[in-house]
Formats: sequence, C-alpha cells, structure tokens
Amino acid sequence: MTVLERKRSRPASRSVLEGFSRSGWLAGRSENARRLILSCGRVRRYEEGETIYHIGDPPEGLYGLIKGGVIVTIPNDAGTDFAVYQSTNGFWIGDLALFADQVRLVSVVASEDTEVLFLPSRRIQKLVGEHPELIQDFYALSHVNMAIALRLLANMAILDTKKRMAAWLLFSNDGLGGNETWIPTSQERLAAMIAVSVPTAQRLLKSLAGLNLVEIGYRRLRVRDRAALVEYLRS
Repeated sequence: MTVLERKRSRPASRSVLEGFSRSGWLAGRSENARRLILSCGRVRRYEEGETIYHIGDPPEGLYGLIKGGVIVTIPNDAGTDFAVYQSTNGFWIGDLALFADQVRLVSVVASEDTEVLFLPSRRIQKLVGEHPELIQDFYALSHVNMAIALRLLANMAILDTKKRMAAWLLFSNDGLGGNETWIPTSQERLAAMIAVSVPTAQRLLKSLAGLNLVEIGYRRLRVRDRAALVEYLRS
C-alpha cells in the first residue's frame, strides 16, 4: 500500500457497513457471508476525476461503492476510451480480473467525491481458503456484473436514438439505491454513454421531458413515470 493509500484508507464504521450491506450484491448474501466479507474491508476515499484503477493494472482487490459514483470505461478499436457504465451505491467491481488472476479489462474513475469499501486480494484469498462456501457468493457477484454488461450491450444495439436514451434512463433508474430518485449525470456524460452528440442528447432529453417521462435537473435526471417509460420503449 502506498503512502497516499494509507492516508485515505480507514476501517469502516458499523453504521456505514449496515447501510451499505442492504443494497446491491451484498444484500443477497447470508448474514454470515456479509459479516465475513465486510470484515476484510477498509474504506477508501477518491476525489472526483480520480482513477481507482486503470485497464491493464494487476488485480489488487474488490471495490464496493458506499457513496458517490464511478464511471467504467473501456478502450475501443479507434483508440479512445468509451464510458459504458456509471454506478450507484451498492455496486461492486473487480471480481473478474481478481479471480481469473488476469489484468484489469476496464478503467474505473470516480465521477464525484466517492467512498468505496476495498477488499484486498490477499485477504479475500485467505477468507475463501478458510470458508470455501463463499466461492458461490463471489460467483454470484460475477453473475450480477455479467447481467449488467449484457443489458448495456442490448440497449446500445437500439437503433432509434430516443429509445436508446429511454433505455439508458430506465436502466440507470433501476440501479438507484435506497431512497434515491435522481440519476446523477451531466448531459455531456449521457451523450457519451449513448453514443450521440451533445446537441442530439439535449434535443432527445427535451423531447422525453415534453412527454412527461423525465425531469431535467442540474447534472441530474429523474424518471417521472417508470411504467410510462417502459410503455414508450416497447411501442
């Protein structure tokens, strides 16, 4: 661990862990599995725009998002990074490279001031060695993340750009944790994620807002009527 990592790393408080364990992948684990997994972690803080890890990095551990947000990017064949996913609380990442003992396939960047629960690889390996029944829990995490990747891929294949945006809004809304109702994103970031220009994204958003399907705020969006948005997508 570097000096910087030591300075920004601290044990997680019980109150933080209790709230965190009720969302995402961890919420579906048994009480004993949650206790064992959480016992390995330490809280790390990242500032907006700070890289959590780069593509090609060795897999040093797992990251669970406590608060804030992260952007997942991948390189395309044109040589540029493509933002494919922005997460909300309860999201975990880092499992694939860790358990395959391969380098990272994506980069992860904090989209705002962010706190994560970091589980070092050596502690996970020790934990699984002592409790082999946890292997199934970590496979479940890979299943969750594969489901996210497949849904993203299917949505990006939608040719109608307004429906592609509607699908992105629905997907992002479904991923909100707790009592959150606003999707934290800028119009520039949204445009990049659905592969359209910023003016096109602004026009599409205004159109969806005119249908009373979405509310536009400052660097955030809210789905007004999920059922109506689904109906629009399938029309």
